[in-house]
Amino acid sequence: MTLFLAACGADRSGGAGSSPAGAVSGGPAGGQAGAGSEPTAADYVEAPLVLAGGRTPDGLVTVSGRATPDAIVRLSAPEGQSWGMTAGGDGQWSFAIPVGAAPRMLSLTAEKAGRSVHVDGAVVLLPAPDTPVIIARPGYGARPVGLQSARPVIVSLDYDGGGGGIVSGVARAGSIVRLSIDGLDAGGVRADNQGRFVAPAIKQPLKPGQRLIRVENVDGAAQIQTEVEPTGRLDGMYAARRQADGWRLDWRAGAQAVQSTVVFDSAQQARDGGAK
Repeated sequence: MTLFLAACGADRSGGAGSSPAGAVSGGPAGGQAGAGSEPTAADYVEAPLVLAGGRTPDGLVTVSGRATPDAIVRLSAPEGQSWGMTAGGDGQWSFAIPVGAAPRMLSLTAEKAGRSVHVDGAVVLLPAPDTPVIIARPGYGARPVGLQSARPVIVSLDYDGGGGGIVSGVARAGSIVRLSIDGLDAGGVRADNQGRFVAPAIKQPLKPGQRLIRVENVDGAAQIQTEVEPTGRLDGMYAARRQADGWRLDWRAGAQAVQSTVVFDSAQQARDGGAK
């Protein structure tokens, strides 16, 4: 997999009312219509959508969202733990999950009447004090959950060994966000109507070593210096480790593909109130 090519191939930014692409079992779009019949609304299962994340006073991370009404929604960890509930009649669901000292990557599925769908990627729960929840997406940038800021904030960086890099964050809804790497223009995107942006480094490859990443819009700018170090061998589904500027997760984004997602500490970013 080359992250750069995957990013340029499709818009998977996760705007309002959408979710990361889901993989479905049990028939077309999750339905199993009878032979020769057309699928009906009852034959479809909506991919579960994460809408909010937070923290409880006792240290749990909350994750909530929407799915098909009355579907069984489940968060599952690779080591075997899982949490499940039935979505309400309005499709709403919510969990409070222990995190501990390191991030957790969980799969998210919804099932109803033998038909199931799962989010393409993983729900990532992070230790305090910064961002509690992101959605890691294979071949693309992470999607921040529930964060807002008019001035840009860099939330994460995704990259692989192919030289592709994608910066994700939040800014004023609808604003143009410019991305630069080491002072060189790398591209630009428009923040969606929830203020989220996912900016592929289209004009500049993300080379290994120390890199200065900067984003800016009309409200201001943010920049952070980080070490780009593509991973080699990965044992298991994912590995998380602390580095100077945040948490790094190396994870399996495909049968042979390993993707690295760095979720930055907000305190490590230099921010100013005017674009340069």
